[in-house]
Amino acid sequence: MKVDEIKLKPVVAFDCAEIRERDWCNVVTCHMDTPRAYVWRLQNFVLGEHILTPCSDNQTPIKTCAISACGNFAVLGTEGGWIERFNLQSGISRGSYIDINERSSGAHDSEVVGVACDATNTLMMSAGYRGDVKIWDFKGRDLKSRLEVGCSVVKLVYHRSNGLLATVADDMVLRVFDIVALRIVRKFEGHTDRITDLCFSEDGKWLLSSSMDGSLRIWDVILARQIDAVQVDVAITALSLSPNMDVLATSHVDQNGVFLW
Repeated sequence: MKVDEIKLKPVVAFDCAEIRERDWCNVVTCHMDTPRAYVWRLQNFVLGEHILTPCSDNQTPIKTCAISACGNFAVLGTEGGWIERFNLQSGISRGSYIDINERSSGAHDSEVVGVACDATNTLMMSAGYRGDVKIWDFKGRDLKSRLEVGCSVVKLVYHRSNGLLATVADDMVLRVFDIVALRIVRKFEGHTDRITDLCFSEDGKWLLSSSMDGSLRIWDVILARQIDAVQVDVAITALSLSPNMDVLATSHVDQNGVFLW
C-alpha cells in the first residue's frame, strides 16, 4: 500500500495527559471531516487499539476533545452538538451529555467548539458556537448551569487550578468566567483581527492571546488589564506557555516550525 492510503486526515484538535502514560493511551486526536477520534500511546509513538466513535443518530465530524485530569476518560464534542464520554483504557462509551431543552436532543443546538474537565471529575464544561457555555455534572451527565456569552464562541480554555474559563468570541473580546460563582469576571478588548489562540499561565494569573493582527498580548487576570504585547511579522496561529513560565512555544501562518521564545 502507498503511504498516502493509510494516512489519517489532518488533525484539527488533540489533547494529552501525562498521568496514565505507562498504563494506556494518553493522547486523543480529532481529524478533519472524521466522525471518529483516534487514541495514541505517546510512550511508544504508536496508534492505539481503540477508535472512539460517538453513537449519535446523525454522525458528524468530531471537532473538539478533552482528557479528564485522572487520565481515565476522554470527552468528545461533534459538529452536530453531540458530546460523549469514553473510557480510554477500554474504548467503551460511558454515556452522552444531553440537554432535554435542546431541539436537537444533544448537548448543544450548534457545533461544539470546546470541552474541558475540572481537576476532580466533578464538572465538565462545554461551549457551543451560538454562544452558550454549559456546565455539566461529570459523572451524572446532568446539566447544572448555563452561561450566555452574547455572540458566537470559537474557542474555550479552562484553568483547572483556579476554576476560570476563558472564551474567544467573534467580536474579538476575551471573556473570563468564574465557574464556581457562575458569572463573568473579566473582559479583555484590544485585538483588531480574529483571535487564533489563547492560554493561561500555570499559576492562572496571566492570559496570553494571539491574533491575525500580528500581535501577542499578555493580560493580567488579577489587575484586569494588558501588561505586555509583542508584534510579530507573521501572525501566530497557536501558542503554549511552559509550566515554569520561562519558555513560550508558537506556530505561525505558513510556517512548518514551532518557535520557542
